[in-house]
Amino acid sequence: MNIRNAKYKNEEKTIVDVEIEHPKYGWIPYTFKDDEIDESFDTEVREWLKTNTPSSYVEIVIPITNYKTSKIQELLSYQKTEVEALLGTVATGEVESFTIQEKEARAWNVDNSVSTPFIDVLLNARSLEGETKQDLVDLIILKADAYAASYATILGKFHRLVKEVEACATVEEVEAIGW
Repeated sequence: MNIRNAKYKNEEKTIVDVEIEHPKYGWIPYTFKDDEIDESFDTEVREWLKTNTPSSYVEIVIPITNYKTSKIQELLSYQKTEVEALLGTVATGEVESFTIQEKEARAWNVDNSVSTPFIDVLLNARSLEGETKQDLVDLIILKADAYAASYATILGKFHRLVKEVEACATVEEVEAIGW
């Protein structure tokens, strides 16, 4: 039986990856473990190892910065999901109007002689029986304050977790951080 590309997979040299030339399937990968008995090819690999030396084990070290970058991207994804859940079914166009609505509502709440073209059109288009401009202004401010508090909580959590990731000294510490 032909064996090639033998490589130790651990420092203890008890696990060896090899390729074995199988009569039916050609070259196939096979992992030999010294402490286990596998009837398939272990005998042949053991015999081969008596007269051949696999290439050395080389530990692949991935810089911790790669793990940190990946974790921050994962946290960013969770943050985005949380913000999307916060917005629920609100249409993109409506989200874009939040700033205009809030600016006009807060200004009108201070001085009800201030021009509020967006709110005026919105109030007219809503045509809800009994709804006054003050009702709509109060609703806009209530929702704006609730959104700001919820968004600030999500954003604050994201910032805290990013700082925790940046402070990590080991891969295990990075992997332990979760949303």
